[in-house]
Amino acid sequence: MTNRPKAIGTAAETAVVRYLAAHGFPAAERRALHGATDLGDITGTPGLCWEVKGGEAAKDASDKQVAAWFDETQEEAGNAGATYGFLIVARRRKNVRDWWAVIDVCDLAKLVRRDALNQSSNLHCRLTLAQLVELLTL
Repeated sequence: MTNRPKAIGTAAETAVVRYLAAHGFPAAERRALHGATDLGDITGTPGLCWEVKGGEAAKDASDKQVAAWFDETQEEAGNAGATYGFLIVARRRKNVRDWWAVIDVCDLAKLVRRDALNQSSNLHCRLTLAQLVELLTL
């Protein structure tokens, strides 16, 4: 008998690994279980820690759940000695390329090229109004 939650997680991780491998990270692969100290779900991308959530739990996740998963991701990034931690969350009826990628806003700022700051871009970040107002009033 197959462990269904584990199979769902494996499928989601595999989808992300395949996407990464085809788009600039050819060494990306699923990470073997690492005991009590979780280092994220994907390896082969130096300095980056990836936590992947799939299945109905991800597709129906509340903002509170996503925040808890993101906290977990940041802890895993620390465990792995990674510079950045990314949470990838599956979306209903969406291709893996359109799944949510959750990133700390300060990390996002670090990733934006300095020369791109005075140009327009097709990159965007999705925030709630409350989060935007918080950023604007810091």
